Amino acid sequence: MSGNRPLVLVLREALARDFKTRKGESIGEARKRVETLIQNIHHFIGDNLLRPKDQLPFENVIIVFDEAQRAWSAEHNQKRHKAKKSPLWHLSEPEMLLNIMDRHKDWAVVSAFVVGDQVIHKGEAGLAEWGKALDSNYQHWRIVASCHALRGKSAIKSTALFSASKPANVVIEDDALHLKTCLRSHQAEAVVGWVNSVIAGDIAGAAAVSRRLERFPVVLTRNLAQARNWLRENTRGERRCGLIASSGATRLRAHGIETSTGFRPPYPYERWFLDKPEDYRSSYQLEVPATEFEIQGLEIDIACLCWGGDFVWNSGSRQWRKLRLTGTDWRPVAEKDAVQVENKYRVLMTRAREGLLIFVPQGGSDDTTQSNLSMDETAQFLLSCGVRQLGTP
Repeated sequence: MSGNRPLVLVLREALARDFKTRKGESIGEARKRVETLIQNIHHFIGDNLLRPKDQLPFENVIIVFDEAQRAWSAEHNQKRHKAKKSPLWHLSEPEMLLNIMDRHKDWAVVSAFVVGDQVIHKGEAGLAEWGKALDSNYQHWRIVASCHALRGKSAIKSTALFSASKPANVVIEDDALHLKTCLRSHQAEAVVGWVNSVIAGDIAGAAAVSRRLERFPVVLTRNLAQARNWLRENTRGERRCGLIASSGATRLRAHGIETSTGFRPPYPYERWFLDKPEDYRSSYQLEVPATEFEIQGLEIDIACLCWGGDFVWNSGSRQWRKLRLTGTDWRPVAEKDAVQVENKYRVLMTRAREGLLIFVPQGGSDDTTQSNLSMDETAQFLLSCGVRQLGTP
């Protein structure tokens, strides 16, 4: 199960196509078959939440609740379901799920996978909301977790399952549950370290880590046509390439790159990730970008990150500016939302398995929404962090 809709759609379609090939069933029959294997957690909650207490869910085990830090908070659900009368709809999503699974009289298991620093949407509750639900109404549940989750160690970036007070639950610490080795790419650990340094504004740290990325090229261009040519030349065999961009990078539209959700229906996520190069809906066409919402939990072999005006470097303050386009002005986001902008780019910069190309647009002198200075300073900062200019040795 996952609350990540694109991940659910892509996994279902990939399994259905594989099942059709191996078993000879129609694609329609195969799609129906796999719907029971990969479920959307929001749909599971919607189907079960208001059922009578004696009507048990079919599942004793939620095998994997992937991206569990993205479960909705109580505040978000109150806004989302304000027309619904039952108070159950106004709980946090972790508490909703525990309410459903707690109906089992004998046993139930929820396996929640949490990724640090990847809360990217307003209303996502984070790891602490799970601890809050367990500590308040479900103290009879036994908790097994790594020290990283329990105490907010480095891998979870200082967020912890519980606050300073010790919960009444039986807590078992098992560090085998900390999945410390990323299998996304052969240099995943170094890539993550480099990205964390870039997001932190640590030029020296990023440059030092970049020297370990000899088998994972990170290059930059200011020319989109050059970017597309490089991607086509360097994507061989069954490897997949594609454009990715922040949902807040709305002025990429001036360069023919559209990130709005209204533009998405003719380009389904599953086709973008799975279709062959000749299909105009596939990522290979290098026309439509996947945003952080479509690509979180997924990856492609070589990605071109199209940088937006929502996250730009200021060389004077030596800090990132986190912005939102309002009318014709880029304005700072509220402090509480700044981490979401950082995390968008953290997600986007870690989606590639074999190489990352960064396209930083040229600004527009006659358009205040495309600042020459901001784009130039951002490009220069990335080059200082060890990114290689495309076309240079």
